[in-house]
Amino acid sequence: MKIACLILSFGLSLGLLLASPLPAALGGDRALPQAPDSADLRRQFWDSRLNLPLNQARLADESIVSNAWGRWKMQRRIMEGFIYTIISPEKNSAWPVYTQGSWIFKRNASNGRWVQIKIYLRSDPELFIRLYPDERASQARTKFDVLAYGAVLYQEITLPLPFERVALLSLNDIIAMSQDSVDWQLFSPQVSLYSDMRQLIEQVRRHLPSLRYADDGAIDQNGQAVYISSLRRQTGLPGLNCSGFLKWLVDGLLYSVTGQYLSVDHLRQRMPEVRGSGFTESWEEIYDPYFGLDWSRALAAAAWNSLFRRESSSPLAHDVAEPGFSLMADNLDPIVGGEGYSIFPAPQETAGVHISGLKAYLFLLANREPGKMYFAQFNARDTVTPVLRRYFHVAALLPYFDEEGIFRIVVFESAAETSFERLLDNPRYEFVQLVRMPVLRNFTPPILPER
Repeated sequence: MKIACLILSFGLSLGLLLASPLPAALGGDRALPQAPDSADLRRQFWDSRLNLPLNQARLADESIVSNAWGRWKMQRRIMEGFIYTIISPEKNSAWPVYTQGSWIFKRNASNGRWVQIKIYLRSDPELFIRLYPDERASQARTKFDVLAYGAVLYQEITLPLPFERVALLSLNDIIAMSQDSVDWQLFSPQVSLYSDMRQLIEQVRRHLPSLRYADDGAIDQNGQAVYISSLRRQTGLPGLNCSGFLKWLVDGLLYSVTGQYLSVDHLRQRMPEVRGSGFTESWEEIYDPYFGLDWSRALAAAAWNSLFRRESSSPLAHDVAEPGFSLMADNLDPIVGGEGYSIFPAPQETAGVHISGLKAYLFLLANREPGKMYFAQFNARDTVTPVLRRYFHVAALLPYFDEEGIFRIVVFESAAETSFERLLDNPRYEFVQLVRMPVLRNFTPPILPER
């Protein structure tokens, strides 16, 4: 069993020390139809504040205005040859530019032409739409894109109105005109659907202090700490590696249903009939490149079959294979970012989704499959002979919306809670395959023996 869990217990806190380049999301947002709206203010100040002649638009300006929604800050900034006019509602006695309902107008400072408007759908710097003139159309009209965590979820959705008219609409007007093209419910999460997930997270956290890391370690069906590769009892201080820890999670979920723990020997069996090739077969004994993938699929099959009393038709039955997106934003700065795009690699069979789009992918899954967690198999292709794709590490990813409506991803791996940033910053990870796992309120994990 050659899977290499590339982190050890003493290195797990590294990701927690890395500062996020973006400001934190804020809670307490409303469902989109009830989001703060500035349409009346934009109409009122269109000529005097927003659509000014260039010689006046270049002047710094800031003021507080009010409407039925409350107080709003209007401010102007000039950066990198563009003029930005920002209209943001007050939130927590401040005016973050990415507050839900904020509009950011962008004009070219040299010729005055409109470039785009960013509208924040949640108080999260990574959730917004961008409106822009459709310069290719014979008649004046507007297009918009929808972005979430760097991914372009929808592109070039058409509104049959000139840009200047769309700039004065309410967000609800834009939603009504595009409801057949965009799943707007993605931005109005029902936080009650994630209560089981939140409870499981807290239960796992309470048990983590009793665990420790050990290479190749797992707990078998008899509650004994063994080595996965040999099934022999561990020597020294027992512990769990990344694979053994995922088994510990599944055992904790299933014990209240089955009264048993899973067999390590059963889980470690290879599945060459559903992955690999004649070329990789000759390297299985030396490198065991697919161990993390096979192990995770076996855990998923055991979990779903035990809960629903049926045998899966295929080891691939619980793989996540939903289509994702094809473009990612190059820059997510709350004011200037979100305009330039790069091609995002298409999901690969068995390898999964490129890690740079994992947060956006989990955001979609959390919305469309509330109450599920995912076992992730991080993999990359070797750069030296025999150039195998190897599954280096496995972890549990739990995406959910907290009680304030903020999207979060909890990471449990190798007997500890780490951070999503730690995963993204690891240069060894290229793609990640996800396997669906159930979430239950009851969690009774096996106890790690002291000897």
